[in-house]
Amino acid sequence: MLEAIERRDPEAAGQAMRAHLENARRKFNSGSGRLD
Repeated sequence: MLEAIERRDPEAAGQAMRAHLENARRKFNSGSGRLD
């Protein structure tokens, strides 16, 4: 995500953020309680 921001690539940054949030949601909902 940071690399995309540094490249000033809003499309890639948005895609990376969505992937990050989806991963966090899955981990949280799986009951692991860890949001690395």
